[in-house]
Amino acid sequence: MQENSMTRQEFFAMAGLNADISDRAYTPISLGKGNKIRDGNASWIASLRHIDFINATELRALVPETVTPMEVIVDGEVQKKYKAIVGDNSHKVYSIRSNLYQPVQNQMLMESLATASDVTGIQVFGKMDQCNGRMSINSFFADPDCNVDFGKHHGAGSDPYMLGVRAYNSHTGETGFGAEIIGVRWLCSNMCAFGEVLGKVSWKHYVKQENVVDLIAGMIKGYMDKVPILQDRITAMRNEIISMEDAENALWGIKLDPFKTEGIMAHLPRLNPEIPNLATDVSVYDIFNATTAYNTYGNTGGSEWGKTDVSHKAQRLITGIDNLEDLINAGAKAKAQYEEVLRKQQINTPVLSF
Repeated sequence: MQENSMTRQEFFAMAGLNADISDRAYTPISLGKGNKIRDGNASWIASLRHIDFINATELRALVPETVTPMEVIVDGEVQKKYKAIVGDNSHKVYSIRSNLYQPVQNQMLMESLATASDVTGIQVFGKMDQCNGRMSINSFFADPDCNVDFGKHHGAGSDPYMLGVRAYNSHTGETGFGAEIIGVRWLCSNMCAFGEVLGKVSWKHYVKQENVVDLIAGMIKGYMDKVPILQDRITAMRNEIISMEDAENALWGIKLDPFKTEGIMAHLPRLNPEIPNLATDVSVYDIFNATTAYNTYGNTGGSEWGKTDVSHKAQRLITGIDNLEDLINAGAKAKAQYEEVLRKQQINTPVLSF
């Protein structure tokens, strides 16, 4: 596999973000296992300096694993209703699926990104990960029109996100395949998902799709026109001021893991430099900001690019701004139910005395 190493400045410069990094000296921390503080710059070095392709030609040159459907034989009898999905290189059985399962090869997803680069004329670069029947490609398009500045027009200084596309596929039965808009933040190099706002397509493997390449490439081509929608959402989030209690309930409302919620709330001012140390009220954007900082690459100690769970849940703060009260109320209910379960567990746990 082709591997390219570059500095942080070189990485972002490829996407047209050429501002002097000296005016962005502050990099929010990240939280690792056990809420251990991690330095955002260290996370950058661990995860982003190595990329696998810097243009469509190198992307097409990558060789992802292919799979082949094979018969399932039990006690010498072929199971006609099922098929095994087997890796051609690993020879591992990734899953046993219904005979209706239509495997989609990883190359199709890669070709959709390369085609989008050809159609738009915008250079594409990024990283591919594949492991145990799962694959994801995080690609970024080297053009300033593909970026959105979260600080622009808000008196907060420049805070640009470089937008790109995550394409994914799985033969394990956990997910289908598709693509969505993602972003990497200049300040702390964390990953965000914006598919619900700017663009997202997905399918199950049980529905045969003949035009996946064209559909994904078309979605990518059109998302730049929707960037102002995301900017408007960020404005609404900045203007919506809520109490710290409601902020915590909002995190419960997006179904964030209780331990992650606790970590974010405990370290809120450090995760988001815009929040005063003794803040009693915050904006919805403050919470989004801290949640994405929590999700900085390497926040669990690894360097893989597949940390999408927090990103997708944080995205609900953007899409839910129109129904914020419902989100907060749902979170308060979920938190109360969780605390009640813990209370009953404590009651039912015998106390040993010696």
